[in-house]
Order: sequence, then structure tokens, then C-alpha cells
Amino acid sequence: MLLGVFSFFVLEGNAQSNVGETKMAKHRKSMSGCPDIFAPPQVEAAPVIETAQPQIEIKPEIKQPERKPFFLPDPVFFRINKWAIDAPEWQKIDLAVNYLRENPTSTCVVTGYADKKTGNQTINLRLSKLRSEAVAEALVNKYGIAPSRISINWKGDGLQPFQLENDKNRAVLFLINP
Repeated sequence: MLLGVFSFFVLEGNAQSNVGETKMAKHRKSMSGCPDIFAPPQVEAAPVIETAQPQIEIKPEIKQPERKPFFLPDPVFFRINKWAIDAPEWQKIDLAVNYLRENPTSTCVVTGYADKKTGNQTINLRLSKLRSEAVAEALVNKYGIAPSRISINWKGDGLQPFQLENDKNRAVLFLINP
């Protein structure tokens, strides 16, 4: 019978060891309210936050190419000591008018010149002014271009646009600002 009691204790010890509780675990259980620092950490899943993305329609920006001022290729030429516009020169004014009508936001600088070989500085300055005014007046009164789109300038003989051909410097040039 002694053997039976002994076997009971052995079985009881084996049954407890199957549970897997060590002294340390029993001690931790007795400390109620203390976290189990040896237990694997419990990771809470982060909450999934759904955000509604605003529907933004992106329109490509259409950029106009930079347009630089330019001279029209055909200046209006004048005779010596004259500011009256000759018949063949009206076609050149028509070209400027056509461009200004097709491009309603464009402006034009009308600049008069005189040649160095005739007259003097005072006369040539006056002639270049009268020539540029005659062309500007034609643009406004004959063709109906708004005066706000036209600027008048004159250089006399101080600046010669045609260095090699003196006679061509009796002219009015159109500088277009697109």
C-alpha cells in the first residue's frame, strides 16, 4: 500500500507538470493587476481609416508661346521732303491693317525716319514725325484701327534702318507687338 500512495504522489506531480505552470508563473498569477512582462506582447490591429479622395479634374494648362515684337517686312517709303503717301505704298499699309484686324490684341508702333544725305537734323526730325503721323492717321481714319492700338515714334536722321541704301531711309516702319 505504501507503493500505491507513492505512485499517487508521482502521478499528481506529473499531472501538475503537464499543465506547464512553473513557480514563476504561479508567482505572476498571484500578483493580480500586474502585467505579464514575460508574455508575448499583444499587438492591436491599427484601425483602418478610409478617406474619400476628392475628385479633382486636372485640366492641362494651354500656354501660348511667347511672341516677340517684330517688324513688318515692307516699310512705307516716301519721296524727298514729302510726307504724303504715294499710291503703291498703300498696299504696305494694307498688310499692317490686315495683321491688326486678324490679331485684335496686337498693337503697332509706327516709326518715321529720314535720310542723312538730304536736309539737316531739324528738317529731318520734322519730316520723320510728319511721315509717322500720316501713316498713323491713315490707320485710324481710313481703316478704323483704334487709336489706342497705335503708337507714333520718329527718329529723324539720327537712326538709319537701311545703312547701305540712303534713299530707303525715307520710310515708316511698323513694329508689331503681338
